[in-house]
Amino acid sequence: MTWTSLINHLLHFFLPQAFLGLGFVLFEGSKRAFKGRQNTTPTMPLYALAMLFLGFLTQMAVLYALQKDGTVLGYVLLALVMGLGHVFLTRAWKVKRS
Repeated sequence: MTWTSLINHLLHFFLPQAFLGLGFVLFEGSKRAFKGRQNTTPTMPLYALAMLFLGFLTQMAVLYALQKDGTVLGYVLLALVMGLGHVFLTRAWKVKRS
C-alpha cells in the first residue's frame, strides 16, 4: 500500500467519527450560546476530546469485532454510542424545561 492510499484509507476510516463529534460539539456550543450560559468555554474542548475519543474507541471495537470497516452495523453503533455519550456527558436528563 502506498503512503497516499494509506492516508486516504485512514481519512475515510476516521471521517465519520470526526463528523459526528464536530456535529455534537457545534450543537452543544450553539445550545449553550443561545441559553446565555456563562463559564462554559473551558469545558467545551474537554467535551470535544471526550466525544472524539469515544468515537475512536467505538471504531476500533467495531473493527476488532467485525474484522472489516465501512459496514452499516459499524456506522449504526458509532452513531448510537456517540449519541448516548452526548446524553451522559451533558446530563440531558437533568435539564429543567420551562
